[in-house]
Amino acid sequence: MQANASAGADSVGFNLPGPGPYSIAPTSPLPIVSETLTIDGTTQPGFAGTPIVEIRGDSAGANADGLHLSALNNVVRGLVINRFSANGITIEGGGGSRDESSFIGTDASGALDLGNTKDGILVKDSPNNIIGGSVSGTGNLISGNNQYGVEVTGNTATGNAVRGNLIGTDRSGSLSVGNTTEGIDISSSNNTVGGSSVSERNVVSGNGVGLVISASTGNIVRGNFIGTNAAGTGQVSNGTGVATYTASGNTLGGVGLGEGNLISSNTLYGLIFHSLSSGNIVQGNRIGTDVTGTKDLGNGSPGNVCGIAAASPGNIIGGTDPGAGNVISGNDGNGIEIDGAGCNNWRIQGNYMGTDITGTEPLGNSGYGVVSVLDDTVIGGTAAGAGNTIAYNGLVGVGLGGRPQRCSCQLDLRQRRHRD
Repeated sequence: MQANASAGADSVGFNLPGPGPYSIAPTSPLPIVSETLTIDGTTQPGFAGTPIVEIRGDSAGANADGLHLSALNNVVRGLVINRFSANGITIEGGGGSRDESSFIGTDASGALDLGNTKDGILVKDSPNNIIGGSVSGTGNLISGNNQYGVEVTGNTATGNAVRGNLIGTDRSGSLSVGNTTEGIDISSSNNTVGGSSVSERNVVSGNGVGLVISASTGNIVRGNFIGTNAAGTGQVSNGTGVATYTASGNTLGGVGLGEGNLISSNTLYGLIFHSLSSGNIVQGNRIGTDVTGTKDLGNGSPGNVCGIAAASPGNIIGGTDPGAGNVISGNDGNGIEIDGAGCNNWRIQGNYMGTDITGTEPLGNSGYGVVSVLDDTVIGGTAAGAGNTIAYNGLVGVGLGGRPQRCSCQLDLRQRRHRD
């Protein structure tokens, strides 16, 4: 209230007496932050790298956010925010704010689920905010919330970045403290999840769905671990890793060093395109393997689901540029399955399906390497780098159905059972 009444940028620091951790329990919703403000829990004596000042909302009443930011360029740093009846943090209007180094939805140990009733962090019609950061130590733990871990929504919610966070795990990144519905939900255009450096990587695991992109375009998802532990070596499964709904022109992965995502160990699909999601590009990812690309961490349950599934037209899996191909191996159903009305004009090039990252060792999908039943699916091609390596899969390497389609594939003769 004092900061709102004071023109210009202000800050709130902490000097609470006695040993920590410390708990602040408001008995009504806190005022909306309407002036530029930094709230910095790292100023509390005794802070040693993890937050020790908790704001708990179990006495704050109905429809209470932990913090609601509406001004420009706010900073929330080094707090534990849990048990509010609405969102842990809402960022609305304004823009250019940062939330970093905080635990949103857990206790101060980062191990127990004390989730907020709705989202951990909601960004609504607010541009250019950063959730986490690109520097080691600025990422948040966003887990245990009863709706989404992070939600970005609204026509003006563009230019936002979600980087360096643990979303759905405990603070070690090895155990599930999942957000109930989704780890990240994006329904706005031109936002970024992750990045090419290790410090920008989000671990999005243990949630109902890891990441959903809907009704939006131009979003970039790079360098994340989705469905694994923070080391990329073991399971912390989401239900489905990544799902799109009427989302076109988004990019998952990339051709540069560190841009590919690891999408593995999810109990249903690694990646599924729903309902008119077209023009999306999937490049440089490892889907069904561990971080090294040599060990099986497959998505799905045997024979039921896939590494990549599609019920929408016209997406690109891989490419001819160096680094564009994906490793789609070790999954407990088909590697890629394109099946549904209107699912035409796919291009699948330069990928390894059923081998490790070297293309020489077996790491088969349990079903088909790739199966398509619709028109104009292009699998491979005559250009340099277009051929796929499809080997060691449990059933057929390439399965085609419906009307004639084009298939120009590099097929490895070591297909474990047979190939068509």
